[in-house]
Amino acid sequence: MNLKLKTGDEVNLNGKLFKVSGILEKVGSEEDYLVFIDILTLQQMTALINKGNFIEISALCSGCPIDEIVAELEKVIPDVKINALQKIVKQRMSAIHFVQHLSYMVSGVILITSCFMIALFIFNSVNERKKEIGILRSMGYSSGDIFIIFSFEGVLIGFLSGLVGYLLSLMVSNSVLKYLHVENINFSFNLLEMLFVVIAMVLLSLISASYPSYKASTIEPADTIVSL
Repeated sequence: MNLKLKTGDEVNLNGKLFKVSGILEKVGSEEDYLVFIDILTLQQMTALINKGNFIEISALCSGCPIDEIVAELEKVIPDVKINALQKIVKQRMSAIHFVQHLSYMVSGVILITSCFMIALFIFNSVNERKKEIGILRSMGYSSGDIFIIFSFEGVLIGFLSGLVGYLLSLMVSNSVLKYLHVENINFSFNLLEMLFVVIAMVLLSLISASYPSYKASTIEPADTIVSL
């Protein structure tokens, strides 16, 4: 729950006033919905002196035997759940890396599928325009000219898809972040990033359209004119 408090405000908890000494930035986990208070004060307020149910351990040294500390505390207070922050961070980073790898795999599948779709689109375009290709060849257009015409069609598809895709991704990403109430993260327009995306899509589209364009360039004018 968002209490809409700021540093210096007073909040009433169980009839006692407490001053807000600071507000932590959102990290996207359950800590975003917690109020941190001195444990002795909390135990007195709840009449649970010397009791607790959860402890997180953090040490200000890189070589501290955290696992041994956790094991010793578990022996002394067996009814309390004890976790090392280092272990929790590793678990969260492992989950983040899994999601990253999954997103890369999904993006790769989408990219390969889009390349096949572009090639299929150009193939259909070639089949539907065989007569026009024959007429152009009979008018003096070379095989290279036909190849360039259909390759340019693929380049145009790549340019528009890269440009529109980049702009739409910015709008959708920012809308999703607002919906999820994620602050301090904002996807802003970057000209270099957009140019990179557009150029990459143009190159991929050109590669995808190269074979259909080659097939179009091998069409003989005599074969198509006979079918007119």
